Amino acid sequence: MSAPVRILQVTIGDGSFGGVASFLYNYYAHMDHDRVHFDFLYCGRNAMASRADTEVLRGSTITELGILKASNNGFGEYRRLIAALKDFFDRNRYDIVHVNSSNPYVNACVAHVLKGRTVYIAHSHNTEATVPHGSGLKRLVKSVIRAWSRGYICQRASALFACSVEAGAYLFGEKNLRNGKFRVINNAIDVTQYAYDPAIRRRQRDGNGIVVGYVGRLAEQKNPLFAIEVFKQIHARRPNAVLWMVGEGELMDRARREIEASGLGDRARLPGRIDDVSAAMQGMDLLLFPSLYEGFGIVAIEAQCSGLPVLASDSVPAAANVTGLVSYLPLSIGPAAWAEAALAIVDGNADRCDRTGDVRRAGFDIREEAGKLERFYINTANRE
Repeated sequence: MSAPVRILQVTIGDGSFGGVASFLYNYYAHMDHDRVHFDFLYCGRNAMASRADTEVLRGSTITELGILKASNNGFGEYRRLIAALKDFFDRNRYDIVHVNSSNPYVNACVAHVLKGRTVYIAHSHNTEATVPHGSGLKRLVKSVIRAWSRGYICQRASALFACSVEAGAYLFGEKNLRNGKFRVINNAIDVTQYAYDPAIRRRQRDGNGIVVGYVGRLAEQKNPLFAIEVFKQIHARRPNAVLWMVGEGELMDRARREIEASGLGDRARLPGRIDDVSAAMQGMDLLLFPSLYEGFGIVAIEAQCSGLPVLASDSVPAAANVTGLVSYLPLSIGPAAWAEAALAIVDGNADRCDRTGDVRRAGFDIREEAGKLERFYINTANRE
């Protein structure tokens, strides 16, 4: 047997496991490590730290550059990044370098340093920048560089990936979506893990009140404070309603303060990050998903597996609705209108059932999708 294809997965990273880190970990967990090998390079902070000792990552090297900040990176950071990347690639060789970031500067830096010496894949995971672009002259200069970077990325990349058409359009531009290099890589999941189980649902619930759920980072992009405002309106109409807010992030303390100030402390759970998100979803009656922007929205797929309806902002791509259980609303109509819609959805979803078959047929079973990506890597590296 030939040596495995060596792939470097490059991303930014903020130290928390989720989003891109979860995508990479889940795909690698369902690949044959005798055929493909992943190493990881974080331009910011290592987001795989909590999984470093798992069997999945045994033998993988995780490098943390610690250069890019969580927000407002400037030209100084990107100059340092280029120097660090040059040093790294002078010392390390890979068959494929797969950059998982919607940040055009990061992609352009990697493409510039590689200079065609190996296969470079650009993979967009979002529909907007995850960090501010600054203001005034700095914003203008960055906008010009962003436009140039997008063209440079498409010229240099051997393949263009995105988690949705919308995410691809953001990084590569509409016209580049029509060439032969672009493909959507579904943010697939282990559908069996999220299958609906009435017994688990009964164990999760304390009573007959409505359980309103939120699952995701407590960060500005995910809009958790809006979810709290919606819950306030729901509680005013249904006093037995409770809120389960699963996740962690920089807005955790603010979310707790907002809930306490509203006198709803006894009606809300904020457990932070939990290992069994599936069990929590089993107990929920509705998932609020009010993101300001999303590359795709994998939490919606997880929810739909267990028959859990989702009320999402219209910034979540329509492709996330694979079962008809996702309803969309603009954030501009406000929390009261969202609450009315939420209650109508809950009242109309009495016959909850398992939907894993629908999700699998839509192309979101990790076992099938990981096999496709594995074959792509092997064929691209000319190992077969």
